Order: sequence, then C-alpha cells, then structure tokens
Amino acid sequence: MSVAALSPINRTAALVVSKGVHYEMTSKIQVPEYVGPPQIIPRHKLPTSPSFIDLTGRQKGRLKIVGLIAEEKGRWVVRCACGTYTTRSAKSIKSTDVNPNAHFDACRECMHFAQMKREEIFRRTGKDVNISEVW
Repeated sequence: MSVAALSPINRTAALVVSKGVHYEMTSKIQVPEYVGPPQIIPRHKLPTSPSFIDLTGRQKGRLKIVGLIAEEKGRWVVRCACGTYTTRSAKSIKSTDVNPNAHFDACRECMHFAQMKREEIFRRTGKDVNISEVW
C-alpha cells in the first residue's frame, strides 16, 4: 500500500475522514433539567386560595406546563417539545414584562441549538432571521 493512500487529498477530505470532535454545550445559566418528570404535586392537592392560579396544561413556546414541583415552592415543572423537563417560576410563565420573548421559550439545549442555527444562517446568507423561524 502506498503512503499517498493513507493521507487525505486536501483539508475537506481530512475533515470527512477524521473522527470528529465531541461538542459539549457550555451555559452560564444553571437551571435544573430532568430526563424524566420530577415529583409533582397532584392536582387535587394544589392550593385552593382564590389568589392561586393553576397553570397546568398551558403552552408557552415549546414548553408545556406539567404541574407544580413538590421540592421547590412556587416553581412549575415544564416539558419541552424535545422531552426535557425543567422548572420555571409562575412569574416567568405569566408575565411578558419579565420575559418578552416567552412565546419562543424552550429548554436550555433547544434554545442553544436554535441560536447556533440562526448564527449559521447569518454566516451563510447574511440574513438575520428571527429565532422562531429556525425551529
């Protein structure tokens, strides 16, 4: 076998035949995420005070509210369209003043990949697209 057959022809060929690099997402925001649903309070045990609003079943962006988490007071369990469970406060779910982009809300990983797609579209075409268009 010749030496030429062992080495790639050019840089593109080298990238194609290489093993690749493992990508690890880094984030400054540390929100707990769960593979399966965490312990939630059953609906019949939710507070009955008139000021309490049951948010279960509402949809906000890619997130659907599953229920109130048992471990933390005032936090709601939400499920992303990708299947990841995370928590949000009632204020961030209800108020558009706190989170004006709430209709684009998703889990940390989905938001990260949507932002990466958006940057790639801008790099290739020069068009600045809205993050909702890349989902």
